[in-house]
Amino acid sequence: MVNIAIVERQNKNGTRVYYAVVRQNSKSVWLNCGSSRMLAKERHDEYAVQGRRGQIPTRRDMTFQRLSEDYFAHGCPDLREQTIRSYKCKAKNHLLPFFGDERVRRNITTERIQIWIRWCSDRGVSATSIRAAFTVLSAILSCAVNTNLIHDNPCRKVRLPKVERGGVDTILSPAQISRLISHTPNRGGDRVLMQFLAMTAVRPSEASEARWRDVSWANATVAISRTAISTTSTASNPTKTGKARIIPIAPSLLAALSGWKQERYGGEDDLIFPSIRGGRRDMMRYARDVLRPALTRAGLGSEIPEGSRSLYLLRKSSGSAMLASGVAPNLVAEILGHDVTTLLKYYAVTRAEDGQNAIKMLDSCINTIEVDQAERSCG
Repeated sequence: MVNIAIVERQNKNGTRVYYAVVRQNSKSVWLNCGSSRMLAKERHDEYAVQGRRGQIPTRRDMTFQRLSEDYFAHGCPDLREQTIRSYKCKAKNHLLPFFGDERVRRNITTERIQIWIRWCSDRGVSATSIRAAFTVLSAILSCAVNTNLIHDNPCRKVRLPKVERGGVDTILSPAQISRLISHTPNRGGDRVLMQFLAMTAVRPSEASEARWRDVSWANATVAISRTAISTTSTASNPTKTGKARIIPIAPSLLAALSGWKQERYGGEDDLIFPSIRGGRRDMMRYARDVLRPALTRAGLGSEIPEGSRSLYLLRKSSGSAMLASGVAPNLVAEILGHDVTTLLKYYAVTRAEDGQNAIKMLDSCINTIEVDQAERSCG
């Protein structure tokens, strides 16, 4: 005999949770469907068909693919839409081909995850991509822990591959940034956007949400307070740290924005850098179609590794250049929207010539002191 039901329960915070419940003899399946009654109905109908065939799966039989579907359906409500899309992409490309049909409770162990890491490495997946996919894997398995499918997250004891920092290959010098901008085609605002990213060091998602009302022409500043969610949505989120900031604009960038405004301006609420159709610009596509070809034309393609050819290259290069030129770290942190500790950890990148310049500066200071002392003694 098969008993099928949709059970609705209420949490202490007032939210409702739906369960698809199927009982047959001694077997019982409770599937947490979150706040989605529609998902509970779909699971209910699916289990009803399996129950009539005597093939009801127990929780021990849940595969990683089903667990990942449940996680993306109701297990990540606090994540931004852009983050969820990124998680789904990583799961599709790196996790499901290996773990898809694995039974979560029986087969996904720490040892199995270590085998997956070696499998990814053999396929040429970079250490950075492996660690990013591992983050998604850990989040999905944490969902299994929360629903009592497994007792402990096997990701806790996994040894991850180390990411080799590129040093000189991960940032551009000010001269290289200037060369990159000059080799960017001056069409559709591409060059102005490249200049804006380099000379304000804003995040790509912040640049795509910047509007004309945010620019103060009298004070030569731009206000950064929002970040785009996606190219298809008109909604936006606060910045990554939740704090708005005012960034000064250099005269050359102010002149470039003024010329672009005369060409594209429609109103104060319009985006500064819209797509051809007027919506938000896809910054990942901009990196692929504009930044990477410009790096090649500027003769920098062989100097920048493949993993660093993103728009964050400009942000990191600009932050490092300001630090190297002697700007106070707390001021650079304020411009970038970070705390000083994070700034020094991720943005204080040095190049080979920086060490030589530092020694030359030290030599110049010491020699100047020696000359002054010699002159005073002679006098």
